[in-house]
Parts: sequence; structure tokens; C-alpha cells
Amino acid sequence: MEWAIVGWFCLVVAGVMVGNILSTFVLSKVMAKPTPPPVKFAKGDIVNIIDELNTMIQLEFIAVVEAPNTLRQVEVISDVEKIQKEIVTNITKGLSTKFFLMCNNAGLKREYVLTYITRKTLYEIWKYMKEHNFTPKKGR
Repeated sequence: MEWAIVGWFCLVVAGVMVGNILSTFVLSKVMAKPTPPPVKFAKGDIVNIIDELNTMIQLEFIAVVEAPNTLRQVEVISDVEKIQKEIVTNITKGLSTKFFLMCNNAGLKREYVLTYITRKTLYEIWKYMKEHNFTPKKGR
């Protein structure tokens, strides 16, 4: 009789162990999150991002330079660094984490995007200054 009890006890313990092992494997399969497919981006993603940045730069340039200068009836830019810093700051404050994730998915790093904004802003300022700040001297 004692061996029968020990046998049943061993059988129950073995059953519990097998059940735990099986439930661990089954639950891990059921509870596991599916891995998302790799992110693919279209060929035009970078072009679209650059176009959006260019639009933002143009709008900020109008708001910071052209509109105030038109109201004051002054077309000259006297402090390039101040204007550039204001435009770049306004744009970078407006960019969300989601935008930078989109850029990253398209293959553009955050540092490149910030450098592009700075360079493009400086280009727009120089272009404006060439048209408005300098007047060609007449020949002798």
C-alpha cells in the first residue's frame, strides 16, 4: 500500500512538472508579440521630407523677415546671425519626434535634418540680401 501511495505521488509530481513545462512553452507562444515587418520606405520619402522642410523654411522666412520688413518699409537685413537663429529655432521647435522618426525611417539622421535647415536658411538669407541689400554701382 505504501508503494502505491508513493507511486501516485510521483505520478502527480511528474504530471505537474510536465504541465508546467508545457504551459510555459504554450503561454510563451500565445503571449509573444508578433515581430513587426521591417520598415520599408518609398523612393520619394526623402524628397517629400526635403520639400516639407523647404516649405517650413519659406513660411518662417516670410514671417520673420519679409512681413516685418514690408511693414517697416525696410528691405535690408542687418543681422544675419540673429535672423538665421530665429528662423532655425522656430522650425526646430516645431518638429515632432514623429517627424524625426519618419526621417530616420527614410534614411535621414536628425543631425542631417538640423544641418539642412541651418544651411537652407542661410542660403535664403543670402538670396534675399543679394536682391535687397546690395545695389550695383553704376559705371564711371
